[in-house]
Amino acid sequence: MAEAGDYVYIGTCYNSTYYIYHNNVKTSLDAMKKEGKLDQNVDTSRAAADFVKVMFGTDTFDETPMSQWTPVIMAVNRYTGEAQVIFRERDILKDYPDIFPGYPPYLKGVNYLAGYRMAFEFKGKIYFAGMGSPTATLIEVDPETNECSIAYHNINYTQGVSNGVHGLLVFDDEIYMCLATDNYDGKGTPGGIIVASSDPTAGLSSWRRVADQDDFDGLPAGTSQVELEFFWQEVGTQQEEVLASFTLDLANQEITAAGTQGVELGSTQYSLLETGDTGWEENGFTVKDVWFSQAESYTGHVYFYLPDDCLETNLQVEVQNAQGETLFRSQAYGEDGASNPDWTLQPACVIANLPQPLNICQVTQRLTGAVVPVGEMVTVILSDASTGETLFTDTRALVAAAP
Repeated sequence: MAEAGDYVYIGTCYNSTYYIYHNNVKTSLDAMKKEGKLDQNVDTSRAAADFVKVMFGTDTFDETPMSQWTPVIMAVNRYTGEAQVIFRERDILKDYPDIFPGYPPYLKGVNYLAGYRMAFEFKGKIYFAGMGSPTATLIEVDPETNECSIAYHNINYTQGVSNGVHGLLVFDDEIYMCLATDNYDGKGTPGGIIVASSDPTAGLSSWRRVADQDDFDGLPAGTSQVELEFFWQEVGTQQEEVLASFTLDLANQEITAAGTQGVELGSTQYSLLETGDTGWEENGFTVKDVWFSQAESYTGHVYFYLPDDCLETNLQVEVQNAQGETLFRSQAYGEDGASNPDWTLQPACVIANLPQPLNICQVTQRLTGAVVPVGEMVTVILSDASTGETLFTDTRALVAAAP
């Protein structure tokens, strides 16, 4: 939000809160219908909407279909309260094919915009940072006319590279902007960049690059190998214990685990994170992350993408160690058809190089026994619990996250 003249300028996000509640209730009702516990003529979508209204209030949520959600920039007259939409990205997508290429060929000209989360004033103009996939933008608003234009854009196709602006600062008569790119060096390498401009109105060509990923590592010139250690230190003492250590070969971009150690239950907070390339896809499923965390309790987490046609399937997720032993197993629905509260479904989002938007599911389960050590190879198996059919398998190595 920013102010100028008679107006307050507000950037919105698309609100998925209603969708999340509605979808969870509908999924449960559909499961009951499938198992014969609910009349087959019941409109589960309408019933779920009525249920949400009873719980949260009749006029609490906007029931606009998800396909019509879109963030906007609004100008609100501070004296009259009159509000008007002055910029809606969806209206101009086709006018700027070079800025909004989408994900051709399946999703050409589509940009998944989360919203406008930063705003500031510079030289009499208002600027909003738009977080979109694959295109992030910086929108300029002229308070004199309420006209809007795209001052800067950045396109990222690589999965795992954040889209959007991660820092804005006005310094020495320039705008400084920090963002991630999947091609900072012109060779397709992901990395961070900092750009600046004293006149963003002049367009993309006016922005100069202040720094990029090569300036951020802080390593002396000629360094080819570094050692990375994760350690635990007891607060107030000098006692410390190395939990994991890795050798990083910078020249060949290889990582070797030099030593790993599990963490005793109850000793400290600690997490293990899988290596993270979400490129493997099978039957529309893609594993995003596998976590083993230890805070108040020892917990396992799996995050995976699934297609729309599997939203009502009684999925089972199983994680096994390198010896084929089950670390944890969980099903989306219980024997009574009720949804498993350990399963959380989030709205669909786009994944680069996959032909359709997918839904992301989080499965969490409290565990017992020893914490899985760093470096362990784990296999994620997704199956249809009703038929026993295996739908997806993927094996990953766990690496240490910062404690």
